[in-house]
Amino acid sequence: MGRHPKAVFVLKTEIGAVFVGCRLGHPQGTFDKIWVAEMHLLERLTQLISRWFNGFALIALSAMLFLVTVDIIGAKVFSLPVPGAMDLTSLLGVLVIGFSMTQTYMKGRHITVDFLMLLAPKRLRH
Repeated sequence: MGRHPKAVFVLKTEIGAVFVGCRLGHPQGTFDKIWVAEMHLLERLTQLISRWFNGFALIALSAMLFLVTVDIIGAKVFSLPVPGAMDLTSLLGVLVIGFSMTQTYMKGRHITVDFLMLLAPKRLRH
C-alpha cells in the first residue's frame, strides 16, 4: 500500500452533495475503510432525520384533516366555523410539503412538469 501525501479526492453522493478532502499521509486502504464507514454513518443519520421529518409531515397532515373537518361541520351544522382555519390550514400545508421533501428527494420521486418542453422544437428538447 502506497502513501498519498496530498492526493485530492472528490466524491459525489447519491443526494447530490460533493465532498472534497485530502489524504494526509494515511495508507490508502486505511483511509478508504474510514471513509466508507463515515459515509455509511452519514447516510444512516440522514435516513433517521428524514424519517423524523416524515413523521412531522404526517402529524401536520392529520392535523390539517382534523381542522378542515371540524371547520366544515362547525360551519354547516352549528353555524360556528373555526376562526383562522384557513390560515392554519395553509401553514400546515407548508409544513407537510417542507418536512416531506427530504424523503421525496432521497428516494428520487420528484414531480417534473414538462408540458412546456413538449411545445418546444425538437432540437431544444434534447
